[in-house]
Amino acid sequence: MSKVRLSMLALLLVILISLPLSAMKSSGCIVRDNGDADKAGSDNNNRAAGVSLINVKDFGAKGDGETDDTAALQQAINSLAPDGGTVVFSPGTYITSNQITVRDKVSLIGSGTNVTAIKNINNTHILRLDKDASDLTVRGLTLDGNKGLTGYGILAVTANKNIVIESCRICNTGSIGILFSNPGIENVIIRDNVLYDIGSSRIEHAGYEGNGLYLGGGASRIQVHRNSISRVYGHACVFIAGAKDITVSENRLFDTRYRAIQCFGNGNRNVLIEKNSIYNTGAINDSGKALGCNGILIDSSDAPLYSFTIRANNLANIGENGIECWSGAIIEGNTINRTGYRSDLEGDSKEGIHICSGSIVRNNTVKNTGTKGIELNAIETVYKDTVIEENTIKNVGTGGKWQVGIRVVADGPQAFVDNIIIRNNTIGDDQGNPTTMTGINVFRTNGGTLGENIFVQYNRIDSSVKRKLDLDRIVRTR
Repeated sequence: MSKVRLSMLALLLVILISLPLSAMKSSGCIVRDNGDADKAGSDNNNRAAGVSLINVKDFGAKGDGETDDTAALQQAINSLAPDGGTVVFSPGTYITSNQITVRDKVSLIGSGTNVTAIKNINNTHILRLDKDASDLTVRGLTLDGNKGLTGYGILAVTANKNIVIESCRICNTGSIGILFSNPGIENVIIRDNVLYDIGSSRIEHAGYEGNGLYLGGGASRIQVHRNSISRVYGHACVFIAGAKDITVSENRLFDTRYRAIQCFGNGNRNVLIEKNSIYNTGAINDSGKALGCNGILIDSSDAPLYSFTIRANNLANIGENGIECWSGAIIEGNTINRTGYRSDLEGDSKEGIHICSGSIVRNNTVKNTGTKGIELNAIETVYKDTVIEENTIKNVGTGGKWQVGIRVVADGPQAFVDNIIIRNNTIGDDQGNPTTMTGINVFRTNGGTLGENIFVQYNRIDSSVKRKLDLDRIVRTR
């Protein structure tokens, strides 16, 4: 037996051993040419019974970075047996001019992102999961959108279940990197991937375009774990819009135009954002405005209390507010260092943490903020039942405005604030020229009202702070 054949057999054996059981029992795939040329299942008669693992180069794919391999990839994928299989991509760059549509129980396995790429040259999606296609794995591939103006890296908009996307690189897509949006989508794992250069500077908050990951439309049970996502021109590296049971953990999210993570609109439930490293938000923003350059933004007003937990994240160099929450959330154990870091981006809101009614803000470290450390600002609304405790706040108002450690305000005739506890926080300065002017400020303005159950107790405010407490007379300190 030749050395070449032995090497190929060894490669296939390694791939088989590394595949999960669900991937080893997989089904076929198909490419649609402009939606009409091929239909799912049209080549079933050409599939080899019992064949469950094939290499695209055995079907004429060149992988030379020049030849259009769309037809060859389609032929290889359609050759799988009806009960599925694995498509192996040997090292090479496979040019495609149309999307690849992936059916049930398929594994697409590359030889590693540094040596294996699918490059779409025609502004279409690179991979699309077919209707209700489930039990799929995509691993070890680079998906390159060739800096087109449209197209997604991976698109799923039907009841797709049990999906694993791991150890892939997705780059240069005209629009979204990975999209899962359908109420039937569940049990998705997106891990150990690298996404960058998603969208382009032409996008100006245009719907959901240009996001690294888009999770919405009722999708559920999605894990986003250990990914690196950067240079994203849309709303966020991770954009969640009407999804539930979502975990976003241990990701690196950086060099954004706007936010790192955003939960937007109705229907978001049970979202855990944990142990992520977020930095340089707004780094590629050329608008002149800091608006929208948050680290984490929660804007889902219909969510029940504590639908969101934001825990143990590390945020640094944030263009606007570090964590901004318009839903009652648990915010604990986060470290936020330097908000409003780009002095060339105008904006008044550069707080460490901005919260609303029903929040628990506990054991966070907030340092070097452009404006306030932690703020609850009820403008013509009712904010109640909030706890701010055991936080460490240092060096606030480095931008020279609103130099307050913790600020609570009822603003406007319809504003009412009550049942607020501010206790056991540490506020001060550790820099040569202190900027923190006021430790804790609680007041009402423009006809707003404060209730009788606002407590400011047992806080430690350094001597470096010029005015420790600035409180309305109704606030209780004992």
